[in-house]
Amino acid sequence: MKTIVLAGGKSRRMGQNKALMKLNGCEIIELIVHTLSPISEEMLIVTNSPDTYQHLGIKVINDEQEFKGKGPLAGLLTGLAAAKTDSCLVVACDMPFVSAKVANWLVHLLKERNYDAIIPVDQGKQHFLFGAYSGRAQIAARENLQAGKKAMKSLFDKIKVQLVYKDDAPPEVQEEWEACFWNMNTVEDYHRAKEIARQL
Repeated sequence: MKTIVLAGGKSRRMGQNKALMKLNGCEIIELIVHTLSPISEEMLIVTNSPDTYQHLGIKVINDEQEFKGKGPLAGLLTGLAAAKTDSCLVVACDMPFVSAKVANWLVHLLKERNYDAIIPVDQGKQHFLFGAYSGRAQIAARENLQAGKKAMKSLFDKIKVQLVYKDDAPPEVQEEWEACFWNMNTVEDYHRAKEIARQL
């Protein structure tokens, strides 16, 4: 399994780069790398500002020029093309409480059931930015971007997707389910993240 971290967003609502904000003295993106690198064959960061993440010591990739600035679907395409593997975990850079147990389970299902993507659902929301993707999904991603379709959900009309829920998961995965998908968009979210970090 390779892990693709999408760090190309502009963080407009936060007012600063969410990936570099700190919890307990560590940048959010450092927490993600620390949690997921032990289970990853390789970690890749997809971004439009590669110099920002050189200090992490992992591979940093620019979005393809043709699709630069086209959002997470473009980042997904870039990451899958660079990973050159059939199983990838994709994670957004603003999810401080990601879980290696949840990640492993999603990728296991991807391999076992031969889907193009395994997407978790929590509280009615599909979390396509913490999902397992096959390298095959890049074909449909490229076709959609070339057709002007930038939404991640538009990809799911063209690939074989399975949605999974907390109740589907083993007990040890369920224990880390809710926190895993929590992400930060606003300053209020960041303050809440600091409270959660203290509790954890």
